[in-house]
Amino acid sequence: MKQGFSVTTLIRAAPAQELTSVTLEWEPGERMGFRSIEPGRPAIGVATHRFEACPDGTLRTWTMDFVPTGVGGRVVAAVSAAIFERNAVAQQERVRRVLEAGSRLSPPVSD
Repeated sequence: MKQGFSVTTLIRAAPAQELTSVTLEWEPGERMGFRSIEPGRPAIGVATHRFEACPDGTLRTWTMDFVPTGVGGRVVAAVSAAIFERNAVAQQERVRRVLEAGSRLSPPVSD
């Protein structure tokens, strides 16, 4: 992936929506940034993912902002932020369950 690359995603919400975003930043292993371009109204999303090495592995920080761009944009931005926050919490819980299940199933690694 590189800057300018666009991705179309189907968001399974009520109602389902197709969202196209463009890559703003791409530094493999360090940072990536995206901005939605379609639909462009009444709000767009801007997301940044950062990756930092830490003693236990990699720390991933994800931020997402919704910017009003038209009539009703403030309401759509606020609702979108709430939906994406709920989704982020659910994703973290799913990852936690998978990682915990994997650690119970994996044999110990000897040094």
